[in-house]
Amino acid sequence: MPRLRLFQILSGLCLLLGSISHSLADALDHWQFQVSGPQIYFFSITYGNGIFVAGGGVNVSQPPFQAIQTSSNGLTWANRVGVPHNNAIYTLTYGKSNFVAGTAIDGVNLSSPDGTNWGTINSGAFPMNGLTYGNTNFVGLLINGAGYIALSTDIEHWTNRALPTANTLRAICFGSGTFVAVGNGGSIVSSPDPIMLTNQVSTTANDLLAVTFGNGTFVAVGKNGTIVCSSNSLNWATQSSTTLNDLAGVAYGNGTFVAVGNAGTVVSSTDGTNWVSRNSGVINNFNCIAYGNNMFVAAGIQGAILTSGDVSVPGLAPSIPPANNGFSMLLSGKISQAYRIQSSPDLTPNSWTDLTACTLTTPNTNILDANAMSFPTRYYRAVSP
Repeated sequence: MPRLRLFQILSGLCLLLGSISHSLADALDHWQFQVSGPQIYFFSITYGNGIFVAGGGVNVSQPPFQAIQTSSNGLTWANRVGVPHNNAIYTLTYGKSNFVAGTAIDGVNLSSPDGTNWGTINSGAFPMNGLTYGNTNFVGLLINGAGYIALSTDIEHWTNRALPTANTLRAICFGSGTFVAVGNGGSIVSSPDPIMLTNQVSTTANDLLAVTFGNGTFVAVGKNGTIVCSSNSLNWATQSSTTLNDLAGVAYGNGTFVAVGNAGTVVSSTDGTNWVSRNSGVINNFNCIAYGNNMFVAAGIQGAILTSGDVSVPGLAPSIPPANNGFSMLLSGKISQAYRIQSSPDLTPNSWTDLTACTLTTPNTNILDANAMSFPTRYYRAVSP
């Protein structure tokens, strides 16, 4: 049965607005929490080929045995066996139909076509703490020796290149034809060619721990709630994050950036500039987050996994400020999805008629019923298709 929410609108008469489901905002305030293993520390998570892959280590205060888990729905997780040795996974990415994992100590890095069966790759025995794929290149950030990257076009053969910074780089992403890496001391380097990465002027001295790209914007997050963003990878601006807790992971999906960090912190933004706090319901520390299958999944220390609601489910809410020439409502849902807005005078099953139809190009759009004032009471809902 659909869940119905009612709103009283004062605009010359009383209207009741109905919604068949959660809105995007609701999905990011309703998370499911679980512990997949109390001794596991997750450092990275990615999504590809219909599955989430989370990587880290077991008993990281001791020799950190490898931990790999996979899930198709963000809720049910299975342990996978990598290459048994004392080597935690620090970073994961997906490209060329393969998952690639960078490890922390001896540089025995891994790859898998399905997230289940893993083998070693010849990456030069360099441990990595950041990986991405873009423009036919895998690019890894090397741990031993600040300012170096490893490059590969085929996973098996890697070469090293020096970078123009002595600071340790912690994360890297690819978007709009450009690689961007961030790290300690607020370091930012970028270039369309990973061999030609150059320093950019940063607006923070705080360590930056994660970076992502979406909707034409790069967003990096870090210590003390730091968030910086850029539309071109060259000019960066610091944004207010609403928190002073460290932010360790950031992802983009369905028109929304979501960042996670210490003490269960979750913040989101549709533009990378204006951020709002979300209610995770927990106080665990989270190191990473990924988007896939219409949901966000975060992972952290002591096996903590946090899964959002379905952000593609349509929702309706009254527009603020209200319209002067009818009744205006805000439709939220999945980008590229077609929706119909229907109205009813009394909520009876056969009374619903189509008011309008649209395909979302952004996660939210305004819908106007110019004839609303002609009805004493009217209900609305969003359906797809």
